[in-house]
Amino acid sequence: MLAGALATLAVAAWSLSQALMVEPGRPPLRTGHGPSGAAVAPQGGGPASGAPAHHRSGHTPGSVTKPTSSTSPGAFGGFKPRFCSWHSVVISVSATQAAFTAGQRPNFSLSVVSTQPKDCSFNVGSSHLALVIKEGPARLWSSADCGKGAGSLVTALRQGVPTVVTVSWNKKTSAPGCAGPANPAPAGRYTAYAVDGSLVSTPVTFRLG
Repeated sequence: MLAGALATLAVAAWSLSQALMVEPGRPPLRTGHGPSGAAVAPQGGGPASGAPAHHRSGHTPGSVTKPTSSTSPGAFGGFKPRFCSWHSVVISVSATQAAFTAGQRPNFSLSVVSTQPKDCSFNVGSSHLALVIKEGPARLWSSADCGKGAGSLVTALRQGVPTVVTVSWNKKTSAPGCAGPANPAPAGRYTAYAVDGSLVSTPVTFRLG
């Protein structure tokens, strides 16, 4: 009986030792965390973050005021979001009134709104965002022509919240680079629209008395 019990114990011990053996060449399982407990980033295969696309414009600086918005520069506490994609930005223009007398200087509001869910940046400087005045099909004046104001001014946009830039027209003609004479604009009917590269707003009509 004693010999039989010892044989049974030997078999059980041999089976336990086989169960505890580690198969050669098999790496340990990864838990997804590093030695300190921090998550381990996947190696390769992840998308690289691309450089933001900057707005391009051939305009020289123009005459504008600083943008007014709850998302003006600094509103995100130093956070600088990527530039807005072109198809997600809507620009518009409005005149302070429909007609201006001889003693009044026409003022316009250029509004920039982002439709994308995430916060993004947009350049509202006068070398990027400009007001253009036309008399019929003829280009009469642009706020980008004569080099006044901030040529580059990046502001942060939040979805659905407009950033507004105010532009004043001196009722004179201008040309790119401020070349040529600045002639007074006669009384009549004019159109104004905002432009930033390929982005163009719906024009508004107004009159000079």
